[in-house]
Amino acid sequence: MLPIVIVISLAITITALAMFRVITSTSTSLNQQYYQQIAQEAALSGEDAAAACLKSGANSWTTLGPNIDCTGASNGGMNYLSKDDNWQSTYSVSVSTTTPKTYTSVGSVRFFKSDGVTPIGPAINESVKWNGPSATDGVKTIASISTSGTFSCATGNNPGISNTAAYCWGLDACAQLGKSSPTCPGNTVTTDRIAYPLAVPAAATDALGGKTITSLSTGIYGKACAVAYSSSAADAKAYCWGPKNGSYAQPTIPTAVTAGALSGKIVRSVSAGSNHACALAYTSGNNPSTAQAYCWGQNTYGQLGNGTTSAGNSDPVLVSGLTGKSVLAVNAGFDYTCALIYTTASENASNAKPFCWGSNRYGQLGSGSTSPAQRTALGAVVASGVLSGKTITSITTSQGHTSECSGYDGDGNCIGQYEVPSGPVCVIAYPTSQPQQASPYCWGGNFNSEIGDGSTTQRNSPTATATDAASSLNGKVVTSISAGETHTCAVAYPAGNPTQSSAHCWGWNMCGKLGVGQNSCAAGPSTYRKPTAVSIATGSALAGKNVTAISAGLLTTCAVAQDTTVETSRAYCWGATPYGEVGNGTKGLSGSVFKSFNQPQAVDVSSSSAVGPSSSTTNSPIY
Repeated sequence: MLPIVIVISLAITITALAMFRVITSTSTSLNQQYYQQIAQEAALSGEDAAAACLKSGANSWTTLGPNIDCTGASNGGMNYLSKDDNWQSTYSVSVSTTTPKTYTSVGSVRFFKSDGVTPIGPAINESVKWNGPSATDGVKTIASISTSGTFSCATGNNPGISNTAAYCWGLDACAQLGKSSPTCPGNTVTTDRIAYPLAVPAAATDALGGKTITSLSTGIYGKACAVAYSSSAADAKAYCWGPKNGSYAQPTIPTAVTAGALSGKIVRSVSAGSNHACALAYTSGNNPSTAQAYCWGQNTYGQLGNGTTSAGNSDPVLVSGLTGKSVLAVNAGFDYTCALIYTTASENASNAKPFCWGSNRYGQLGSGSTSPAQRTALGAVVASGVLSGKTITSITTSQGHTSECSGYDGDGNCIGQYEVPSGPVCVIAYPTSQPQQASPYCWGGNFNSEIGDGSTTQRNSPTATATDAASSLNGKVVTSISAGETHTCAVAYPAGNPTQSSAHCWGWNMCGKLGVGQNSCAAGPSTYRKPTAVSIATGSALAGKNVTAISAGLLTTCAVAQDTTVETSRAYCWGATPYGEVGNGTKGLSGSVFKSFNQPQAVDVSSSSAVGPSSSTTNSPIY
């Protein structure tokens, strides 16, 4: 049985997403609203028809309709979609001559006298507009990928550009994709659903102009951060963009984070959490022994690690307690932070130990209990038990979220908020000097078997993910891991065969986000309590690919994989794609549920990608 909070989350989320478009009306009568809905559905049908034409490469039409095919010729069909005794619905899609092209789908309901021929009164029209991709928006080779709540981003080389740049796709309600757009006032947002990668602005006048991006991270509330440098890694800085969230005072376009304690530091990595962000930076030259952790954003639970629970800091602060230590990795989660820290001056990998601070609501601090409820400074994760004698190589944190208001009471107070619990924290570790035995170990939220130990029991201290015969990780070496909100994924290869790396996921299979070929948003979820191989069967774009990286988000999972025949790395995604998060040109609803894919799909990087961003305004919460 699904946890009540998850069921409520799903119900409210689907209700919210079903209201993608709120249409301005001059009449509030029920009949008017009814016909507006029909016109809206017709406009969406036109959008889908255009997507199919563009995907097939048939672009010779100038006006598309129910009886006009992709070549612009009559298909012999009717010129309407549906009809009743006194009305008909239809659509007409037109395309501009500009580059990139602008597409407009107008859905109409026309009324007739009883003879069914003579028109009466004005038609009711609703329109959808979107831009097609420009020739420079296709990504050549993918280096890394990150997916979160409603959007995805990757780093890669664009054709004709030598430096690694950033590309994003999905919901662009508050500039998550790095482009200038309105901020998010209250509960009303302007949404752009972009179903293929678009380059994050990097013109000469932009903050990222001419820079090489080395890493990138996305947060569930729409924040994105990257590390980039101009001439060499010695001048690397953190850049962030996306919506303002609480005290997380981010601008809407990429801007360097150079104030506060990060001033003058060389940034090596950055992590965008739910409501805060953290970076790893060198304090002296290019010297990893001086690596420290810095955090900024909300601090309600002490997640910034500076010994306080202040309202937050828009400028980075130094995490306390690192004197005599250096940091190997830092990750921001849902109101908490975890890091791998060398506990002695010697930077021997076996000395790297996990530490966590912030909220301990779901045991994510790994202290053995949920007490204390929060920690404002470094706290060691239980080192005895399964992690005893292990060398830890990487760490990942998961994100949860609290919804926006689903409505307001008569006094204007927010109602209908709910919280989706955080998933686990996971590390990859192996017995010292035995890297071929690298496996996952997790702790924290396990409501949907995100830990993969065969149970749904919350674990307050590190627990081994199943690698027995019932687990697809049996006999494999794990190289990377990503904890999503309600599922976890890893990359692993058979011992001795590193060029045969594959993807594996476990947890809640809502909308097919585990990629195992089962479940859709319409069919409902199921739970996989142990690691299961992501599908490479017919229909899976990962067939024959060598997976190198993976990222688990909210209802979507993405990976980077290399085609062994051409040695080119590409991006692949699967799961729900209401806003285009999968990046293959598909977005929106199928009936009343999200469109989704339960097997990996190739992210569309062609210059003739399917239908691009469509715009609308909604007064409903996104999540």
